Amino acid sequence: MSDLTTDELLELNLNRYLQLIAFTILIHEYCITFTREVERFWRHKRTTLVAAFFFLNRYFVPLGHVPVVFHNFWISTAHNKQIICHHLQTYHHYYVLIVQILVSVMLIVRTFALYGRSRRILALTVGTMGAIAIVSCWSIATKPAETTNESRGHFVVNGCASPISQALALRYAKDWVGLLVFDTLIFALTLYKTLLSLRTRYGSRSSILTLMLRDGSMFFGVMVVSNVANIVTFLYGGRFVRASASLFVNNLADYALNA
Repeated sequence: MSDLTTDELLELNLNRYLQLIAFTILIHEYCITFTREVERFWRHKRTTLVAAFFFLNRYFVPLGHVPVVFHNFWISTAHNKQIICHHLQTYHHYYVLIVQILVSVMLIVRTFALYGRSRRILALTVGTMGAIAIVSCWSIATKPAETTNESRGHFVVNGCASPISQALALRYAKDWVGLLVFDTLIFALTLYKTLLSLRTRYGSRSSILTLMLRDGSMFFGVMVVSNVANIVTFLYGGRFVRASASLFVNNLADYALNA
């Protein structure tokens, strides 16, 4: 760590604090919703596709988070730590992507149901999310070689933090802009359907859609603020701060859906 400046050491600490906040949100969400999970899912003997997907999202996130904890806080002076850290770093990137896909699928199912199982809406949302996922996978798989060279020697004893170049940060920021576009699309579809239904005055159905509008608005508001903050860290953050908010955004999205 002797070649790191004071500002970079402060950035490392900020990065770890953000990861601790994200992990705390994850555990907190699981604990406060466990009772409702037992009441609404465990007591029903019939297993549906929606329930199966709920459990996948519910338990993949905390279990998949374990290697991420090692990535940020693993203390070791082993000679092969750089290799292990490189694999953990790659896993971290794909983990963030997979969680965002799971959250997006749940939003697609919700919108699909809201529009009365419209195939056009399904094609629009799935097509948009598919394009974003493909671009994101390409960004991760084609990470510039100079980025790997830049990170060598910067894997500190406590954790696997490494610098992110400005060029790579810009590429990742574009991926998150794509997710922001998808969230905006879901919100726009929810808003349009709700306002249209309220105009037709369908009684109790309007109340249900009003509730969906409220939940959708709250979810969008939380996600757009966190996504913008995450994008800002990529564009204007220091080398060790870039991408530090990605896990926080992931856990916040999962929290908003399950809370």
